[in-house]
Amino acid sequence: RAGTIAVRDTGGVGVAPPDVPAVTVDVTQRFQVIDGFGTTTRVFDDPHFSNTYDAATARSAVVIPQSAQDSIFAALYTDLGLTRVRYATDYGIEYPANDNADPNVVNPAGFNFAWKRLDAHVPYVQRARTFGVTMWYGSPILPEPWMDVNDVPEYVEYVMQLLRRWRDLGQPLPLWAIANEPDFAGARSPEFHRLAIRSLGAKMDAEGMTTRIVLADASYPTGALPIAQAVLGDSVARQYVAAVGTHLY
Repeated sequence: RAGTIAVRDTGGVGVAPPDVPAVTVDVTQRFQVIDGFGTTTRVFDDPHFSNTYDAATARSAVVIPQSAQDSIFAALYTDLGLTRVRYATDYGIEYPANDNADPNVVNPAGFNFAWKRLDAHVPYVQRARTFGVTMWYGSPILPEPWMDVNDVPEYVEYVMQLLRRWRDLGQPLPLWAIANEPDFAGARSPEFHRLAIRSLGAKMDAEGMTTRIVLADASYPTGALPIAQAVLGDSVARQYVAAVGTHLY
């Protein structure tokens, strides 16, 4: 398409008065390039998905057949054209207690990745990719209930186990966000981000992982700015960062 579009705020009454300024959109002029759109997702038998609950299974009481699931995938990722998935990480269920006292020695039995905790999200992403998804990542909502918000070594141990699990199940995560809305929930500080990314990045590199970091996934741009400044001002941490993100409320 070529040309310009003049837009006036009508105030919901149909025709704008002549003294309301027009905003002219030149559709031939490109500025920001948008790589894609997406949503945070839950697996189909998560009770949050249907808002129903089966006490016997602790899953959704509504069973969505494969054909209906495929119709949903097609509507989201083919027809609508969404290309990104951020899988939902529930608070306190993947790592409910510290696996041991040493963050450099992992006890795999201390992690529970079954079902919606992580494992069921992998086939969700694999199926979604056949319908058009090109990017997927995670972002923890809150620190695990026992974890101090300033404890970088324990946090890094936790994330490395998540990344290993995705890798071992055949779907390595391209991106990882340190925390969801760290300026609001969980109080992850700019300094925590800087130190965590330095440590996490070195460990990922040591295991040949190509996952990179999204920061800061903050509630507001004003919350993202100090985190971005702290991390991007550190040349070691900066090399592990792929994007700076913020929410807009």
